[in-house]
Amino acid sequence: MAQLRQDYQKFVERDTEILVVGPDNHEAFQAYWRKEDLQFVGLADPTHTVGRLYGQESRLLKLGRLPALMVVDKSGHV
Repeated sequence: MAQLRQDYQKFVERDTEILVVGPDNHEAFQAYWRKEDLQFVGLADPTHTVGRLYGQESRLLKLGRLPALMVVDKSGHV
């Protein structure tokens, strides 16, 4: 996500928004966002509800889900 943070303004200039859906609970996700000073949108999804809607894979060997990274334009297209 460091690269996304570095290039965030380029996405904004193209009228898009970055959305990260992560498997952590709200408190852990919020703490990470503050610590890393991320400007884009983060959504805690501990029940995997949103992740499943977008086909996010779960890898047993990686101990669960990695964050799903999506780019959404102004018309709502992912």
